[in-house]
Amino acid sequence: MKSKLFFISLLFCGVLFVSCGEDEVSANSSINSDGELSGTIANTTLLPNDSVYFYGPSDVLYGKAPVDSKGAFKVKLSTPESTNLSTLKTSSDYDLKISDEKLKITVISFSYYVSEDQILTRANVNPTLEAESISATLVETAFYYADRDATVTFTGKDDEDDVKIDMKLKKGWNEVANIAKITTSSYSEEITTTIPSGLKWWYAEYDESDYDAAPKSKITKAFKGLLK
Repeated sequence: MKSKLFFISLLFCGVLFVSCGEDEVSANSSINSDGELSGTIANTTLLPNDSVYFYGPSDVLYGKAPVDSKGAFKVKLSTPESTNLSTLKTSSDYDLKISDEKLKITVISFSYYVSEDQILTRANVNPTLEAESISATLVETAFYYADRDATVTFTGKDDEDDVKIDMKLKKGWNEVANIAKITTSSYSEEITTTIPSGLKWWYAEYDESDYDAAPKSKITKAFKGLLK
């Protein structure tokens, strides 16, 4: 199961998420300041005894939660060992402005396993929709652990695409949104700790070819520059 976490394999070649307001968790975040993550799967076909798993790099399990008959789950994420954290300043392709350059992080990817060939993601659209059905604005989130409070900012280009990063991290687990705006002539991404409203947890069968082919896969582009 864990070897199939293809999004997890992108962690240190490219994803950065985390969240919070000035002094508290973003109002629309699915994780609280104590690291407790909760949600309800919008399109669940799960049995009451199914569970979701939250893995980080090197297949480290940070949480497991049962899913009830209504698709609801709740889990408190564990604190990473220091050996599982990486210094963001030296891991990024972008010229990030970091308020504390000693900042270290790890990540739980935006895909989580329910069972062998099933994933869970928090997004503004069902990830199994055909490309032509997906709106021009795509949003997905993931969860990062920061070892200290810090702000991370960047404004610039990734090839020809506009990228803006504006994150206010708090020590502990955070949620971050990646907002991709796609038109026929342009593509831009914003990585922010302000979580948009209207996001849902979606359940889907895992098919790597589907994810590689869909416009949804472009949502990882800016993240690939954050961590080598």
